[in-house]
Amino acid sequence: MWLPTLVFAQGAMDEFMDPTDGQFDVSNFLLEKRGFLLNPFVITEPSIGYGGGATLLFFHESAEDKKKREKGDVLGLPPSVSFVLGGGTETDSWLAGGGHFGSYLKDRIRYQGGAGYGEFNIDFYVGDRDIDYTLKGVFVSNQLVARLADSNFFLGGRHLFTRLDSEVDFGIPLPSFIPDSFIFVSSGVGPVLRFDNRDNIFTPDTGVEIEIAPLFYTEELGSDADYQVLQTTSRGYAPVHEKLVLALRVDSEWSFGDTPFFALPAVRARGVPATRYQNEYSVSSEFQARWNVWKRWSLIGFAGLGWSGGDIDALDGSKFVPSGGGGFRYLIARLLKLQMGMDFAGSEGEFVFYFQIGTGW
Repeated sequence: MWLPTLVFAQGAMDEFMDPTDGQFDVSNFLLEKRGFLLNPFVITEPSIGYGGGATLLFFHESAEDKKKREKGDVLGLPPSVSFVLGGGTETDSWLAGGGHFGSYLKDRIRYQGGAGYGEFNIDFYVGDRDIDYTLKGVFVSNQLVARLADSNFFLGGRHLFTRLDSEVDFGIPLPSFIPDSFIFVSSGVGPVLRFDNRDNIFTPDTGVEIEIAPLFYTEELGSDADYQVLQTTSRGYAPVHEKLVLALRVDSEWSFGDTPFFALPAVRARGVPATRYQNEYSVSSEFQARWNVWKRWSLIGFAGLGWSGGDIDALDGSKFVPSGGGGFRYLIARLLKLQMGMDFAGSEGEFVFYFQIGTGW
């Protein structure tokens, strides 16, 4: 049996068998902190080239989770997870970093954040023409939200910081007053309002997740330009049969002010190059079906439609972008309800594939 993961821990192979169904499972090793989950990934993103890397996931178990695990029950509250990652591509693009998602006080407080450093040699598209540019630097992200009373609403704040060295190759000689390299610092803060009643953060079968998060980048915070970005995300999951779960994702991003070209909103969907369809505004949607075909194995099918538009004359105006594909999942950690697998996707002549954890969103 092939699985898109490796588990490093002490113990015999039979300890990886779940007594409830006799299938390969890594729940106990992960939660007892005797091992970590290594998720290799292949980078097939057209804008930065082919490559690969890996993510190491470390799970942190609470006392309440331990009691549930010892009884063989699926954990009810979101687990805390730390990770480190690294990867590179054929264009000499690379990234190294780490982060943490934490659920505290019986999920009354949630924190997520990360930091990293990397260099990216990217194709930026102006109409049908691509311009080569390089971004290298550091990024830091922090978000903290608190549950409102006993509801499923969370309220908090977010801070994003990046310092990037940029080099642009326009492919033609430029006047001396037009820089082909510069350093850009962006620093933004904003409120976060979230609603989340999903039954699981990795592989939900039911529930809704909605988040509204405006970010304000200002010179007072150390940013080199004043601009604003409004991000909205929404995901819904509904079981229509004991073996079939339907899901819908709709995300949008709206920029205002002097937004730098590399931070412009883009259509973000499986199969769509990350920087191919950028403008002042974007909307990305995907419909997905997950069918449990046999024991722990599931098949995935999805179709998407994205849109980018705005008033930036140099870009390709309003654009609708279809995408779609399929894949598979294996329930590798039953107590966490954690599935892993692969997706294969395409859009307008592009074809990519991904190693996935959970839904792919």
